[in-house]
Amino acid sequence: MKNLVASRKLLIIGVAITLLLFGVGYLMVPSGLPKPIRIQLQVGQNPEIAPTPTPEEPELPVAPMRHVVPRGKGIMFPLEERIVNLADPGGYRYLRVSIVLEFLPETAEFYHLPPEKRQEEEKRFKQELMRQKPVIDDIVTYVLSSKTFAEVFTVEGKEQLKEELMEKLNASLGEGKYVGAVYFTDFVIQ
Repeated sequence: MKNLVASRKLLIIGVAITLLLFGVGYLMVPSGLPKPIRIQLQVGQNPEIAPTPTPEEPELPVAPMRHVVPRGKGIMFPLEERIVNLADPGGYRYLRVSIVLEFLPETAEFYHLPPEKRQEEEKRFKQELMRQKPVIDDIVTYVLSSKTFAEVFTVEGKEQLKEELMEKLNASLGEGKYVGAVYFTDFVIQ
């Protein structure tokens, strides 16, 4: 009789520990891990039959580029490092990120200015941006904290995050201030 009671206790304890481990594993493992891909090849198709084209997505309106500028040649505006909670359930994950925004000057003439004039113009532009820094910080913090781990841990996710930041900043900053690129100089998810 004692063996039966002892074995039942061990069984109950074993089941409880197993359930506890599964629960901890569920909370610790991100739900957005990359899924395996499936490639399907069809051999022996009739070459005369063309595949039906898929309808293309309508193009979204893009802010007009005033001029073409190579990456890194615009006006660099670094933001302070920020730490935000990600939007994952439970709020256990956070993102530490440092961002540099690259603004494109209104005209291509900026790039042909003598170095001292160019520095003056860059300084004036950055002073104007400082007046809008609270707006910039708010947009960046809002966008970052609205993301989940699954949305930002891949390279594609980071690229989409850059695009969204540019889109929201360009919509809010107004005339004469166009973000041409977003650079992550530090990007740590914990």
